[in-house]
Amino acid sequence: MKQKNLVLIAVAVGCGLVAAVLTAQMSGGQQAPVEMVEIPIATKAIGVNTVLVGDSMKTMVALRPVDKKTLPPKVITSLDQLKDKRLVRAKIEGETFVEADVSATGTVNLPAGHNMFTIRLTQDEGVGGWAVPGQRVDIIATVEGNVFPLFKNMLIMAIGTSSQPPVNGAMPQIDNVSLAMLPRQTELLALAMSDNAKFRMALRNPETTAEDDAKAYRWNPTLEQLFTAFETKKFGIQKDTAKTPDKQEFVVVKSPVPTEDLPAGTKLTKELIAQKFTVIPITPPAPANVIEDIRSHEGEYLLKDLAASQFIPPSFLAESLPTQPETPKNAKPGPDDLAAGPKSAPVIPQAERAAPPVYHDVNVVTNAGVRTFRYEMQKGGAFIYLGEVRPGTKPAAGEDEHEKSNKPMSPRV
Repeated sequence: MKQKNLVLIAVAVGCGLVAAVLTAQMSGGQQAPVEMVEIPIATKAIGVNTVLVGDSMKTMVALRPVDKKTLPPKVITSLDQLKDKRLVRAKIEGETFVEADVSATGTVNLPAGHNMFTIRLTQDEGVGGWAVPGQRVDIIATVEGNVFPLFKNMLIMAIGTSSQPPVNGAMPQIDNVSLAMLPRQTELLALAMSDNAKFRMALRNPETTAEDDAKAYRWNPTLEQLFTAFETKKFGIQKDTAKTPDKQEFVVVKSPVPTEDLPAGTKLTKELIAQKFTVIPITPPAPANVIEDIRSHEGEYLLKDLAASQFIPPSFLAESLPTQPETPKNAKPGPDDLAAGPKSAPVIPQAERAAPPVYHDVNVVTNAGVRTFRYEMQKGGAFIYLGEVRPGTKPAAGEDEHEKSNKPMSPRV
């Protein structure tokens, strides 16, 4: 019995081994074959913005077989898809290419007339990562405690080294921001940086209009106003400290004039001055070289006829009247002298020839500046006001030498 059982056990073990071998052979024959495809692979590290063109492309990219099941979505499968393109993401050796890795224009596509300028910002200064390439921002500057918009509605070209928005909504880590800027704007930004200005970005609402910009900030300077502000170190709205000129006021000059005609030879007594003279204000002022206080000439005589309301030149007055030439003791009076009889007033000699016109200019200091007024002396000593003169030209013809030496040169009216 024992030998019979041993034989049966040996037969069972042998059958099991045969079944196991057959099962392994059958399962190995059913394994599916691996499908390989040739696609472009980076043969070395390639930097951002590299142009894949011509013979240089052959040194950087080659076709290599890759298991089709391992390919990423939107993988580039031919060299034609890479030809004449620029890399927007760096590549390492052995890495495949996807459509988002290349661009016809490279990493940036600047608007016409613009350059790209980079400023360094921290994460919080860059709106916490919410601002990404393609969005619009305002750049707010702080200079010596003054806060104002340096630039408005600026286009972000890149954050760090990436010109593409982050994938799957991930927040980009900000260390610098590149903006599309006009050349004049880059000059202003460099000037602000030299003054140690600090910058922050404000992400713009896409619906903000130009009219909204005018109301958005307290101070909305133009580009040239900003240049002036940095040169003068005066930022913000500057109050006009210049005093507004007050209403023009003339210095009122009072001058004595007779109330009626007075003949030559009249003595200016205290009673006559009180009865026959009055003081009138003159605006513009009376001409130069006229008597301003008639009372100080009490007791003097008029040498010439004085008309009513006429200014009184000092040359019209004297302490005594001119005397007649003395007649010799043994001389006999002529027939004319005998017939003439007594005279009530001395005879004043007349000028042998007509004197040239005499002008008097008066300078008046007002809140608006210095103004000059001109008078002309008429026959008999009266003065006529001609009007205001324009400064800067020669004095009027006929002006007497005394006046030329005592007042500034003045033009004709």
